[in-house]
Amino acid sequence: MHLLDPNKEWHHHAHEYMKCFMDSDWTMYLSTIAIAEWCVKGQMHQLPLQNLQILPFAVSHAERAGAFTAVALQNRPSEPNQRALVKNDTKLFAQADEKNDITYYLSSDNKSEKLFQQIIRSGYQPRFRFASLCLPIEQTLPVRPAIRGLFGI
Repeated sequence: MHLLDPNKEWHHHAHEYMKCFMDSDWTMYLSTIAIAEWCVKGQMHQLPLQNLQILPFAVSHAERAGAFTAVALQNRPSEPNQRALVKNDTKLFAQADEKNDITYYLSSDNKSEKLFQQIIRSGYQPRFRFASLCLPIEQTLPVRPAIRGLFGI
């Protein structure tokens, strides 16, 4: 999580996004999936949970994540009985897409952004936009509309 480590490449951008969202009183969500990823090397008490709403992974998210994964796998060869692995990116996208007040999904992961574009090219129109943490907030949100909701930090 770039926000918590000043040595991370996109720490300054993460700090600017967080400040903007807090100043604008936008609701920010953190998925239980992202928390699990963080807890591989960090501890939950290190997360700025006082500023974020926790978004649990639900059955409706699982169904949509399956559909997103099908899009991601459609051009890859597979074995007849091969079990499909559902990547965390598609799970996070499903959560953002299901939650009506999430307008932006913020991430520094270029592979995640490519997957998002692949989902759009398949004809699906997610309810949220991908915002790259690699870009300053002025480039991602040049006009700051009165939106409520953001997914992840």
